Amino acid sequence: MERETYVKFSVSRLKDELKKKGATTRGRKADLIDRLKAYDRNKDFKNDPIHIPEPLEVDWPTRGFQQLQESHKEEIPEICIEQIDMYFVHRLAGDRQSTGDVKAIEKGRLLVESDRVLAVSYLKEDNSLFFTGIVGAAMKTKVTYNFKLKFDKNSGDILNNHCECPAGRGPHGTCKHLAAVAIVLLSCSEGKGLRIQRSCTENLQTFHKPKHSYSGSPVKAEDPGSRI
Repeated sequence: MERETYVKFSVSRLKDELKKKGATTRGRKADLIDRLKAYDRNKDFKNDPIHIPEPLEVDWPTRGFQQLQESHKEEIPEICIEQIDMYFVHRLAGDRQSTGDVKAIEKGRLLVESDRVLAVSYLKEDNSLFFTGIVGAAMKTKVTYNFKLKFDKNSGDILNNHCECPAGRGPHGTCKHLAAVAIVLLSCSEGKGLRIQRSCTENLQTFHKPKHSYSGSPVKAEDPGSRI
């Protein structure tokens, strides 16, 4: 069914259609329409040929992380946008998360473009890569969320996610903040740079410079002999 057809539906009817598919009915009308479209596009996720890794209960490491740099590109597994789409869209449908947002990837990309990914650190352990750091809220500049993310080092599949925001609760969160981090790692793995906000030590330091430049005549040097 086309989106134009769903637009004509009332909110009650949209929710009825979602209930038939076993999907969550939370959200605004636009969210309900997008959710129905996702189910239609993927045939209600009943005959999904894509393998979705089972979420693993994970004991998140707390030590040994180092700040992610562009030079660490070789440490990041080859990731493709299809894997990110698979995780967020299909996981939302499979887990029927009431707080899930089908536009998480789109909103995550906007966070990246707005430089809201503030810090990312990583740790390699056996066949897994752990990432942790901070992502800023979209609308509130002083609000930030800590995130955790686990990748399979060999396949590049996302295994576990967690974010402090309501939609990102682990062990397999699907919020826009986690999507933003996944997009940053995708960009890095493709050699397109690391879209992480610079730290204060990386920015050009200007605290030691005068506020105003002197534009007058040169000051005559004092004759050292005049002091004798």
